[in-house]
Amino acid sequence: MKILVTGATGFVGGNLVTALLGQGHKVFCLARLEKKAEHLLAAGGEIVVDDLLSPVFIGKYIEDCDVVFHVAGVIKGASREDYFHGNYLATKNLVRIIEQHGPSHQKLIYVSSQAASGPSIRSDFSESSPDALPVSTYGESKHAAEKEILSMSERRSVVILRPSIVYGPGDRALLSLFKAAQRGIIPRPGLRDMPVNFIFVQDLIRALLLAAEKPEAKNKIFFINDGMKYSWSIWNKALADCLNKNAISIPIAKAFLYASCQIGGIITQFTGISSFLNPDKWHEMKQTGWLCSNARIVKELGFFPCWSLTQGIKETAKWYIEAGWLSGKSNLLPPAGKPETPGAPTD
Repeated sequence: MKILVTGATGFVGGNLVTALLGQGHKVFCLARLEKKAEHLLAAGGEIVVDDLLSPVFIGKYIEDCDVVFHVAGVIKGASREDYFHGNYLATKNLVRIIEQHGPSHQKLIYVSSQAASGPSIRSDFSESSPDALPVSTYGESKHAAEKEILSMSERRSVVILRPSIVYGPGDRALLSLFKAAQRGIIPRPGLRDMPVNFIFVQDLIRALLLAAEKPEAKNKIFFINDGMKYSWSIWNKALADCLNKNAISIPIAKAFLYASCQIGGIITQFTGISSFLNPDKWHEMKQTGWLCSNARIVKELGFFPCWSLTQGIKETAKWYIEAGWLSGKSNLLPPAGKPETPGAPTD
């Protein structure tokens, strides 16, 4: 197929492009800077230099594509405007261009976020739960983007995926926790352990490919996780087992997290550089849990996760070390081996 991927130079987008090229598809990689996409060009992708906030060239590529994966987005910003520009407005522009230039058979697949539906402490929290409510500006902007996608569902085939916490090779958001594990002290948000879901990036990519291939994946929303309920303590222990068995998990009081997020916001205002710890992130960190059910995608698309948390963390750490993002040697790590089924789906 001919496929266009927005956010192709990012964490999820880059892994998706690699998988698509490996399957023999022709892939157009949307990037704002050509230099950042040189590795994708070398791998066989075709680079499209454009910006969804002020698109110029993308229409002529979309008119020739069977599938559009919309992965681009903003996960941290200095203001509400930053989130809505990067997530909502960019999506609105893409929808307009698809309606103008896209062929009738084209499928649009959007990578949203669990933040668009808001927090939950229930493992059966589903896509249709009536109490879904985003609690952060980031979540609100992703939810608004979803509405734009769904606005053309009567005329086009669209799919929305809401992954839980994504980790894996190329991810920078959780890199600091891997570094902390090497140093021997891993912070844990909150004095009470928060229940959370995770998804290894390669399992997320498999879900995206299923959404593209399966005719059943049409005009629907799917939660994506690895089917297991975790806590940050379990995550930290898995990190310690992989990188430093003497590392200890230290709970961080919410008052300290709140102060850190506010300080991050102040620093951003003065420097213009967005921090992962910011006032908006606080609204997500103070919740009692982030759980959801992957039962729908398991039942309707035949998705089943292959990577356990332990294997996913080992593979991620190995990649970090080989890429120079972590100190050490990759041969000090036990081999990741083949992916394995981590457990039954959450229901």
